[in-house]
Amino acid sequence: MNGSFPASNLTSPGGVAATTFLQDSQYTNLGAGGGGNVVYASQYGSSGEAGAAGKLEVFGGVGNSAPIVKTDIRYGNGYVHVVDDLLSLPQTCTSSMGKLSLTSLLEALNRAALSQTLDTTPGVTCFAPTQEAFAALGNPEGKLSQKELSDTLLLHTLGSPEYSPDLKTGVDYPTLVKGQSIKVVREAESLYITSGGGGKAKVVRGNVIVKNGVMHVIDQVLTPTSANGTNSNRTTTRGSSPSPTSSGGSGGTKTGGSGATTPSPSSSGSTRTLNSGNCIVLSTALLFIATSIIFSGHFSLV
Repeated sequence: MNGSFPASNLTSPGGVAATTFLQDSQYTNLGAGGGGNVVYASQYGSSGEAGAAGKLEVFGGVGNSAPIVKTDIRYGNGYVHVVDDLLSLPQTCTSSMGKLSLTSLLEALNRAALSQTLDTTPGVTCFAPTQEAFAALGNPEGKLSQKELSDTLLLHTLGSPEYSPDLKTGVDYPTLVKGQSIKVVREAESLYITSGGGGKAKVVRGNVIVKNGVMHVIDQVLTPTSANGTNSNRTTTRGSSPSPTSSGGSGGTKTGGSGATTPSPSSSGSTRTLNSGNCIVLSTALLFIATSIIFSGHFSLV
């Protein structure tokens, strides 16, 4: 992590999204001033909204997480936190969807000719409906026109990376559909997204770190509002799934607290040193594996 994060900064409700030193263009495309890609740490599930504290985890690419098994080992001006697994590197949005078995969403993106756009646009947030969400609507990905599909999918996309601590309750966020937005709701220990066209989608897997931003998996397909103010497609019906909540750190933190935003440092002038930041390392059982990966150039300590 690019900053100093004692465990006390990682364990608050809401979790922390923090920049790392991962700036390789193969894994990071956050746009001008975006800096390194991000990891998300939480003791309250993948979206930081669980009602009770659980195990402290750090989340990386493809929604995979690694439990933190030992904290606050002082090293220079920072801290080392030991994890017992490797974090997955960020992938493109569509690659991440494939690994999460979101095949209906992938079909919809392909039919709308939006897959490449979603994968290559710097700095986005994608709200990704589950298989069950599409099935509850009778699998519209194979029935709507290309224009209807495009509008629906762009309604699920924001033009900036918004990790769950960034999402402020009651705030309207403009989507990539001109003139249409989504709103954030927090209730019953869960994070929800609503749209003007109808629907209230629950985030069932939050903070899937992708190459060009973040993806939140939701249990419902949201619908755009048509020119006359009604649903442009059809009534939405909720799918199903479980869920999990968010607060901040210092230094390189992107966000902290329940929807509070703190500045992210510029990547310019940052020095890759363990004397001023946090290092999450593998436990002894996996140290040899980690060492071989480090020397092959495919793993970065964060």
